[in-house]
Order: sequence, then structure tokens, then C-alpha cells
Amino acid sequence: MRTQLTTLHNASRICEMTEPVPGRKPVLALLMRLLWAAVLALPAFGTEAGVVFTNLHSFTGTNDGANPYAGLVQGSDGNLYGTASSGGRYNLGTVFKLGTNGALTRLYSFDGTNGAAPYAALVQCADGNFYGTTYAGGASDLGTIFQFTTNGELTTLFTFTGTNNQYQGANPGAALVPANDGSFYSTAEYGGLTNASFDGQRFNDHGFGTVFKLTTNGTVTVPAVFGNTNGAYPAGGLVRGQDDNFYGTTTWGGRGITGSFPGYGTVFKLTPDGTFTNIYSFTGFNDGGFIYAGLVQGRDGYLYGAAFSGGSAYGTLFKVSTNGSFFPLHTFSRSDSGSPYGGLT
Repeated sequence: MRTQLTTLHNASRICEMTEPVPGRKPVLALLMRLLWAAVLALPAFGTEAGVVFTNLHSFTGTNDGANPYAGLVQGSDGNLYGTASSGGRYNLGTVFKLGTNGALTRLYSFDGTNGAAPYAALVQCADGNFYGTTYAGGASDLGTIFQFTTNGELTTLFTFTGTNNQYQGANPGAALVPANDGSFYSTAEYGGLTNASFDGQRFNDHGFGTVFKLTTNGTVTVPAVFGNTNGAYPAGGLVRGQDDNFYGTTTWGGRGITGSFPGYGTVFKLTPDGTFTNIYSFTGFNDGGFIYAGLVQGRDGYLYGAAFSGGSAYGTLFKVSTNGSFFPLHTFSRSDSGSPYGGLT
């Protein structure tokens, strides 16, 4: 999986993050984490025949961490910063710093009470601090949002508690995306209004996920709750578009080709004022289905992404306009890899 460094210039801060960052964890993702292995490397990109691969650090699974799931972000000091989803002092994940010469320093070990299993990439803002999420841990083991300084101090900004029928969401697995007002937006893969009726369907015990907003004072609000017909399980996170709206995907949900649900995933838009629009629902056929990764916006303004299945059964590549016009780009076969789990760069 390749990641791209992106600098976001906002009125109140400058933040750097990697995108896209998939957040899907259950079942298939467990296998993906094993395949990711415990090796961190940066290739020197060139023509395929001329690529030189250099192993900068091999994780031991002890103090340095294990299973680094997300991409790296380059800090203002020139070092690379990232997270390992397990390992460390308590085997619950670490935050680390990596010099371009391969010297790795473990900066922090999660202990469960302040978070566990950080799957998403970090984002650094103009205050010099890094911000991130953990998929689990905290008071209810449903995940946290944290701030981290370069000298190793971690502050828990918010803990997902599951109160109010888990309305806030649970298990945030995607990176935080800064908005112009200095707040952050992201998704929680589960949670929401559990055991409630929504458009004729009942939520499962874990909910179908949420989009949440974190303000600079640590307050979390929920502008969107997924209810199957408008999408389910937003694993891929968000991208902020050129129009300053936020766009994302859900792995499941929406309406299928017959109008029934659950469908095979959606593309959605969220405006900064909190207006939610489901702009496309996948049918699981020629357009694809099961969208695990987020989107990336091209210079042409279209949103590009990949579907894990559909097409000829092995997934598709697609682009969709911000008003929901859909264009299939490629259908994978067994011979050309197929079943794309990650996003595009």
C-alpha cells in the first residue's frame, strides 16, 4: 500500500497527514495486518526496473512496537512519525519516531486506559503537536482521540464511552482530517443509535458507524449517523475536497440494484454545516462493491476510489463526481491482481 504526504493549509493551522488511510479491521483486515508484517521500509521511487528497496527498520514486537498499520507523516523536524497497532511495553501499540537514517525511537506505549490499537495515521498541526485516534482502549474500550507532543507527552482529548446508545460512535479507525475552523473530522466504524429503527431496518448491536467532529476544546459532536440505507461501516475515512466539503465511503449499506438493502457500499458528502448527502450507492455488479478504502480527489475534481469486489468478481476502479455521477474505470480479473483493499494515490 502506498501513501501520499499531503499538506493542508488552513486559516488557523497547517496540518500534514497521509491519505488515503483505510480503517477496516474485522475479518479480512486481520489477515491484511499479518501480511503487512513487521517491516517498515521506504522505497526510492523510479522506474519499476530501477527501484531500490532499503529496509530502514524491522520491528521486533517488543519495545518498538509491532504491526504498523498506517502510513507515516513527516514532522516539521524532518523525522517520520507513525504508530504501531500492537507491541510496546503493554503490547497495545506505540507511537514512534523514525529518522531518515533508520534510527527508530519509541516515544510512547499505549496502556489501554489511554487507548489501544492505533490504526490511523497521525496529523501534525501548526502548534507542533500530533493528533490521532486509537481503535480501542479508553474507559469503555471503544477508542480514543489523543494529542501527542514531540517530547513524548500524550493527552487524551476524548474517550468514546458508548453512552446514549453509542450515539457518538465507536472504534475510530481512520485519520483525523482538519477543517478550516481548526476542528477535525473523522469516522467511527461502529456505534451510533443502536437497537433503533431507521428506515424500516433495525441497527445491529454495534451500530453502523458515525461521522464525528472534534473541536479545539475537545468537544465531540456527531453530524451524521449511518443507518444501513445511507451506508454502513465507514472504514476508509474522509477526504476534504477542493470545495471544503468532506467526502467518504462506507463498506456496506446503501441500496442495491433492486432498491433493496443492505447494499454494497456508498459514497457520501458532508458539508461543514453538517448537511449529509448519500451521493452514490454501489450495486455490487459492474460498478463494484464493498469499499474498504477512502477516496482521493484528482486535479480534475473527480473523486477516485477502488471497490474490493464486483465487476467480474475481483473488484473495480472508479471515479465519481461531487454531485454523484459515476464512471467505472477498470474491472479487475484474476490475472491482473484484483480485490483492491487499499485506496489510490
